[in-house]
Amino acid sequence: MNVLLVTTCWWPAFARLAQLLMETGCGVAVLCPPGHPARMLPGVTVFEQRPFSPLRALSRAILRFDPVFIIPGDERASHHMHRLHGHGSTRERELIEHSIGAPESYSDTVSRIELLARARRLLISIPAGQAITGEGELAAWIAAMPAPSVLKLDGSWGGMGVIIVATRQAAFTAYRRLRRQTSAGRAVFRMIVNRDAYWLADCLRGRPTEVSVQSFIQGLPSDLSMFCWKGEVLAAVMGEAVISLGATRPTSIIRLINRPDMMDTARRLAGEMRLTGFYGLDFIIEAVTDRAYLLEMNPRPTSLTNIRMQPGRDLPGALATALSGTPCPPPTRLPEGTLVAYFPLAWQDGHPDATHPQAHLDVPWNEPALMAEMLQQRWPERQLLARLEQACRRAARSIARLPARFNRALRRS
Repeated sequence: MNVLLVTTCWWPAFARLAQLLMETGCGVAVLCPPGHPARMLPGVTVFEQRPFSPLRALSRAILRFDPVFIIPGDERASHHMHRLHGHGSTRERELIEHSIGAPESYSDTVSRIELLARARRLLISIPAGQAITGEGELAAWIAAMPAPSVLKLDGSWGGMGVIIVATRQAAFTAYRRLRRQTSAGRAVFRMIVNRDAYWLADCLRGRPTEVSVQSFIQGLPSDLSMFCWKGEVLAAVMGEAVISLGATRPTSIIRLINRPDMMDTARRLAGEMRLTGFYGLDFIIEAVTDRAYLLEMNPRPTSLTNIRMQPGRDLPGALATALSGTPCPPPTRLPEGTLVAYFPLAWQDGHPDATHPQAHLDVPWNEPALMAEMLQQRWPERQLLARLEQACRRAARSIARLPARFNRALRRS
């Protein structure tokens, strides 16, 4: 029952998922870049990710490990699986379809606009939105729609490609900033400073990127993570944000919830798209109407995937059961309303709620080496030039604050 995890990022939560899958009895291998936290897990098989030949690296891992299931850990890894499906062997194509479902839906899982267009046809509540191919289209949107709006970059994650704008000038500035994120110059910078060559590889391959705009909805961010099998949702976990790192940044503290409208959306999408594998749905619960609006789909596990509640709400256990045919009950049962502190986000953010006596602490206590690695800065941020860049940025911010400090000192004197 070998499972191959594939990633091009350094997310700690993906290493946590590898640990949980091993606890369910799965043999686990990880195709990952240098310095990934999953490398600290004893018993995991590690394959080297190759930024400039990712399909060859994926094929090699499949050949050597012989997995029965593959899990992409980020949008880029999902895109690599789609490409290998189009160019790989019969065995590879069959394995990818077995792992992530019908190929007719692959484009919808990685494009926000295509996904929301399908959701609209299914009568799922979504915000107004459209693709933006130039500043002329953006100007027309601003003229026609009330502020604020949300600009999003396809292929981004962790909130890095999402900007909320309230004015025309802010919208144009944000649009240009998102376009720069995928520029060759920025990609070369990341390769030199962070030793992260994946962005440059994307540029050289001409991987398409799309900026879209949505109407802003005031409300509470909520998430649903699900494991699907041939179009059926076998397990799902839902949570609402309690504390986030920022308006468009990841959530560090959640409260477990159960909303039938979110579950209905998940079932409709899974059935329509014939999904298999792990997916995350982002919602906003409108403050005035309490309606759940679908914002986007993540074609991968999320932090919520690692929360094992009970049968039907235990995603790692659902995968193990689907592969083996043997029930795999979770070690603990978490009731609705439970506060959950994501590790290591809540600890790094420094919120006292992370050690709240009523919160479930999502910590790999039995893997101290993994814990220590997850608490560190991510590997690209620990490189020498990256640390120097961070120091320069801190110094620049301190210098920029000097005039204000000087003026306050004069007023006090």
